Amino acid sequence: MMNDPQIARETPQDNRDETADANENTAQSPTCSQGSRRDFLRGIGMISAGVALGVEVPGAAEAQQPTFGLSPIQPTTVIPNSSGIPRKKFGKTGLEVSVLGVGGYHIGVARTEDEGIRIVHEAMDAGVNFFDNAWEYNKGVSEERMGKALAGGRRDKVVLMTKVCTHGRDAKVAMDMLEESLRRLQTDHLDVWQIHEVVYYSVQSIA
Repeated sequence: MMNDPQIARETPQDNRDETADANENTAQSPTCSQGSRRDFLRGIGMISAGVALGVEVPGAAEAQQPTFGLSPIQPTTVIPNSSGIPRKKFGKTGLEVSVLGVGGYHIGVARTEDEGIRIVHEAMDAGVNFFDNAWEYNKGVSEERMGKALAGGRRDKVVLMTKVCTHGRDAKVAMDMLEESLRRLQTDHLDVWQIHEVVYYSVQSIA
């Protein structure tokens, strides 16, 4: 059988060139998921760092930000704080919230109650004023420890949040949980009350 002259003229180098051209075209294609993901994550990382710390990150403004059909998120004004941890306005509430917060879950897993309380006190001394919790964290231990840590006038110096854990059940369960959270936290009000998640577990006792 005679060799096709056209095939015979192709060399490994020709094949490499064609492969490189194909790869280049793919990389330039707007549907290339791998490149788009890298660009997206790089842009979001720079922007998030700048927004959180109030630092202008070179190139962040030019980073491509997908809007998914929504209005772009506008960064909020960072408020300098003598502690060194900046704060931000919390929506239209008038509250100023530290850009770093303490999660209540970790207070409940501290080795001792005293250690959990010390974490809260040291965070406040360092300038943190946002404290998060949830009704179900460590079967209530997290809220109880945080309530003790914020006693003696500290409660009014923080933005206190906890989460309701009705998991799809009715309003009565939610209100019962709220009352229990207030009792554990030793306060008569919350600054933020948020739905933790909506998953349909079996009914949990709130006694």
